[in-house]
Amino acid sequence: MKHSKLLINTFCFLLFLFTHDSKAAINVTCNPCSSAVQMHTKAVSKVKEMTEYDSVSSEYNVHVISIKNGLVKSFRVTSRPELDRRGELVTVVTGRYIATSSDLQNRVNQAHTYFNSIEASTTVPVPSSSGLGSAWSLSQNFSNHDKLDSWYQSAYPLTYWSAQLTSIVGGSFIGPLNGLELRFKFEDGSILLMTASTLGSAVLKLNYKANSARDANGNRIPDAGASIQGQYTFSSSAALERFLDKAAEYGIAVTVVYSEGWMGGSGGGSVTIVPISPE
Repeated sequence: MKHSKLLINTFCFLLFLFTHDSKAAINVTCNPCSSAVQMHTKAVSKVKEMTEYDSVSSEYNVHVISIKNGLVKSFRVTSRPELDRRGELVTVVTGRYIATSSDLQNRVNQAHTYFNSIEASTTVPVPSSSGLGSAWSLSQNFSNHDKLDSWYQSAYPLTYWSAQLTSIVGGSFIGPLNGLELRFKFEDGSILLMTASTLGSAVLKLNYKANSARDANGNRIPDAGASIQGQYTFSSSAALERFLDKAAEYGIAVTVVYSEGWMGGSGGGSVTIVPISPE
């Protein structure tokens, strides 16, 4: 019985081996990719995902692009059915480097410049009408991450920038904004960063970047579960009090050690903040 199955699979394999399907070029966005090795892995994985269990051999020219890093690599990726040791058909995918056209490289360079200009020039003001008055409310409450994402996408659709980048590069790309970091500033002067990512399709979502929240004086606002410890600088006594009030609001107990350089009042200065461990 096993011998018959092996003969059938061998016959099918020989039939498949001489059946070749040549495909047009496909474009893959991999903004986290920062090396040719990572891009090669991405190209092979993409074709593997597309051709798993296919009954014919196929070949693709795959262009892997990192707009965030200004990189592009091209590959000839082949997928073919083979027999494994048990006589079962499996899909084997291999890829090799091919030359990237200077035109595509130039377009990726332009998109990279545009991507960087968005990050460098964009600070999104968050009004109190959004229901989010401070970066504290996001660093300490994960449920507010989606709230900020929803508010932003209704007020400033990411689809515009995505369309601009796709237009510059040319072709069809999913997730050209992956890895884009946007700076949000709240009415109390605090800021944080949100990072764009793609959820399995062209739908973009903003995610809070861990440990990115800062108060109006540039002091780190702790993420949920983290303590406050170390040297902090404030522009005035009132700014220090606002920071301590926020900490207390989220149940963070601390004590303040004033240094000789602390001027108090409107002078401010540096202090050392030490967490108080619960007994």
